[in-house]
Amino acid sequence: MQINQSIQQLEPQNWVCNHKRYLHNVAFKKLPQDLVEDIVQETFLAALKSAHRFKGNSTERVWLTSILKFKIADHYRSASKMKNYPKDNLEAALSSPKNKSSWSEYTYDPIFESINGDDLKLVLNSAMGILSPREQEIIKLKEDGYNTEAICEKLQISRSHCWVLLHRARKKLQQHLSKNW
Repeated sequence: MQINQSIQQLEPQNWVCNHKRYLHNVAFKKLPQDLVEDIVQETFLAALKSAHRFKGNSTERVWLTSILKFKIADHYRSASKMKNYPKDNLEAALSSPKNKSSWSEYTYDPIFESINGDDLKLVLNSAMGILSPREQEIIKLKEDGYNTEAICEKLQISRSHCWVLLHRARKKLQQHLSKNW
């Protein structure tokens, strides 16, 4: 019964008049101008299809805005899949929390089929200079195959501190690669 009541709260016939301008403004901040209208229309269609799931816990505008944000994320997700640049794949691999523990393991990845490994090693070695001594030490231990527990024991740091240092090092390396690779 609650579903029928929440659907009755929706007024799809008024969405364009009441919410289109607002949704355009939100989308315009996050998308190229030529895609805004299409994404807003997709938002309205998705809202119509999922109207039966509207629980009435928020206003129409908030609900439509959340659908719009998912549509924008879907757009960028599908656009990134279309790109198949080694640089982008490498940066994604470096920033991924499931990233491999050694640079040498990357050389067997398909990402590197079109990349000269020697050039990459030069860039990575130059990037090591921007890391703090502790970050360098952790990256070298990871490269040598140490797991997190072994690194924590060897450096006498907590697991969370280890992950923070790894995260910072990966971010710095990613930024360095995006500028210099």
